[in-house]
Amino acid sequence: PVISEAFFTFRTFCGMIEQNQKGWCIMIHCSFSTVRERDMDLLFLESIVTDPGFCELVLENTDYAQKPFRVLDAQLSRTELDLGESDLTVILEIDGKRVGLLIEDKIDAIAMPDQYGRYLKRGEKGRRKGDWEEFIVYIFCPQKYYCLNSEAKKYMHFRSYEKFKKYFDEKGDILS
Repeated sequence: PVISEAFFTFRTFCGMIEQNQKGWCIMIHCSFSTVRERDMDLLFLESIVTDPGFCELVLENTDYAQKPFRVLDAQLSRTELDLGESDLTVILEIDGKRVGLLIEDKIDAIAMPDQYGRYLKRGEKGRRKGDWEEFIVYIFCPQKYYCLNSEAKKYMHFRSYEKFKKYFDEKGDILS
């Protein structure tokens, strides 16, 4: 699916910000010919680590919604040799517990067989190893992808790109 160019320029650092003599800030627009899942992974990882409101959005509709949290660790492409890769792995401290967020990110790639099942197995393995006491498995993807993909519907927690775009649009700061 074609995804709005504006959505992918809202948090880039390739644009230049200048201040003129009147104190006005000017952002020079930077566009991308394509955006890959890895680009989105970096956006999501940075947002979870640096923007508490974004992390609260991720935690919405979970047992941890509206609870104080602290980001302890964030990893891109964490791989278990026998179980494959989690696109994003974040460890939060909530209510004195370590909670793992295992996130699959999809733009339009075909889901691998039993992808959700392997996320659950990685979550259980992390619990046994003591990486976290509890975990949540998510899929982040466009709404259209979710609606058309039976594997995506297996994930208990879904966050749409459109919901994230709305969050950044409403935030209105210079990085959004």
